[in-house]
Amino acid sequence: MLEIADQKSVKGLGYIGGVMGPKEFTDSKSYVVQMLCSGKHKISYVEPTLVYGNGRNDIVFSSYKLSVLCELFS
Repeated sequence: MLEIADQKSVKGLGYIGGVMGPKEFTDSKSYVVQMLCSGKHKISYVEPTLVYGNGRNDIVFSSYKLSVLCELFS
């Protein structure tokens, strides 16, 4: 990503962070954000938040519960 930005003279980059998932995945996302922010390019990144509780019972919340359960057994 940084090599392409250098080749194409890109002034700014965007990245979607986030911390949901297996530890190896979230660690790699954190590393990428740190690496990008320490470079010479302007970086804009977001970290989505999943709000649950208060009776929320949709497909997103069900997926979250399933991912937590899978992480317990990994």
